[in-house]
Amino acid sequence: MFTIKTNRLGFLPMTAESIEAALSGPAEFEHTSQVKIPEDFVNSIYRDRVFPIRLQKITANPKLIPWYGFIVELESNTVVGTIGFKSLPNENGLVEIGYGIHHTFSGKGYATEMAKGLISWAFKQPGVKGITATDVQKDNFASIKILEKLGMTVTNQKVTSIDFILYKE
Repeated sequence: MFTIKTNRLGFLPMTAESIEAALSGPAEFEHTSQVKIPEDFVNSIYRDRVFPIRLQKITANPKLIPWYGFIVELESNTVVGTIGFKSLPNENGLVEIGYGIHHTFSGKGYATEMAKGLISWAFKQPGVKGITATDVQKDNFASIKILEKLGMTVTNQKVTSIDFILYKE
C-alpha cells in the first residue's frame, strides 16, 4: 500500500483510480484507497488544477505513478497532504518537488518528514542527480523553511520568487 514509510507517515502513490475517487468525494476515496481523508481536503486548487493535471500526466505515462502521491498519517490512517515530483527526471537528471499539507495538519513537520523520505527514494532511481523547487514565492515562509531544512540551496532569486536545488551526494 505505502511505497515509502517514515516514522509517522506513509506515501500512497496517486493512481487514476485514486484521483477520480478523491474528486468524487471523501466516501468514494476512503472506499477505494482504504485511508481516511478530511471532508474539505479536495479544495478548488486540487479539484481545478492539481488532480486534473496529475490525472492527465499519469494517463499519458503510467511510469509517473510512483513519483507523486498522498501523505498519510500512519497513526490515524488519514491523508494529511500530497507530495511528489512533477515529472520524471529531465535531461539533466533533475526532478522538481511539490507538496501541500492540509491546514488541519500544518506545522507538525509532515512535509519535511515525507520530503526527506521521498528525496531518499528519488536518489535511488536511475538518472536522478538533483531535486529542484522553482518559483517558490518569497512570502511562502513555511515552504522556504522546509526547503532549507532539506538542505536545498538557492540557485536564483527573482523579484517575487526563489529557485532551490539539492544535488545527489
